[in-house]
Amino acid sequence: MPGQITDEGSNGPRRYWRIETVVWADDAQVESLCDAIARVLCPDPGHQPPCVIPWEIGRSELAASDQAVHSLREQVEIEYPQQNAGES
Repeated sequence: MPGQITDEGSNGPRRYWRIETVVWADDAQVESLCDAIARVLCPDPGHQPPCVIPWEIGRSELAASDQAVHSLREQVEIEYPQQNAGES
């Protein structure tokens, strides 16, 4: 049956994965990014189920104390020194 989901992919058994990224963005940029990721995972949102790649997307704002924020903040301060002035 076309589009049927199986436990075996072309490169071995399927497993569950979480792919994470941390971004410095405003609300509109985050929404746009999530839309773009969704189009990559499912380029035809009007298709009949099931989706060839079952997926779910989520997002959450990170606390300033999060280690990932600290690492990205260092990069932002180097690459965007004027825009980041005054942030702590």
